[in-house]
Amino acid sequence: MNWRQNLRHRLSRHILTVTTRIGVLLLLTQAATAAPPAPGILNVRDDAKLFTAKGVAAAQSQFEKTTFPQSTHLTFATVQAIPAEKQAEFDKAVKNSLSRGQFFDAWARELAKKDQETGVFVLMFDDGKRFITRVVADRLSSGARGFTSADAQTLTQTLNAGSQAALNKPTEEAQSLRDEALLKAVDFVAQQLLAAPQSGKVAQSNKAQNAAEPGKAAQASPLMGWLCM
Repeated sequence: MNWRQNLRHRLSRHILTVTTRIGVLLLLTQAATAAPPAPGILNVRDDAKLFTAKGVAAAQSQFEKTTFPQSTHLTFATVQAIPAEKQAEFDKAVKNSLSRGQFFDAWARELAKKDQETGVFVLMFDDGKRFITRVVADRLSSGARGFTSADAQTLTQTLNAGSQAALNKPTEEAQSLRDEALLKAVDFVAQQLLAAPQSGKVAQSNKAQNAAEPGKAAQASPLMGWLCM
């Protein structure tokens, strides 16, 4: 090996050593600055009085006992009447299931943005005779953390099952049934957001939705796009 080859060899080893040390330093820095696990934050704005205070407290305790790698919010907003400023729009949409769903989708997004909510946001409308649930999520929850449209549908079905069971029941019994559904819903969201996103989970969900029959009108998904907050 002549002096030129020896110099190149020594220089290559030096560059490799420096690069390795820089890589280790970056990893250590990232580990040191990573946010510590945080308890979940559950907000329930129960204007429609769908739940008991005890049921809400139990759900909050359950979600707050769950620690997440980053700040995690779950919000429920219940209403029992259409606001006056939305009544005309609702009257136009109410007779068509697709239009009605789109009305509540838009309302859920509007409320989440207005309140600057992050994470998963749930709107529950229940006037004692009719009920409808809509779920929206921010970009982080629906993207990197893997809360998909399928998850939103499962969450919606869980809450709707409680609302259906509560119809025409005495107030206390109805609230108790909804409390049970709320606990199940909170546990489901926590488990979905805790689990490491499965490889291809979001893509598979989107693929399944896109596999609808050709020419068949698409139904409004409970997860209507991502909220930019």
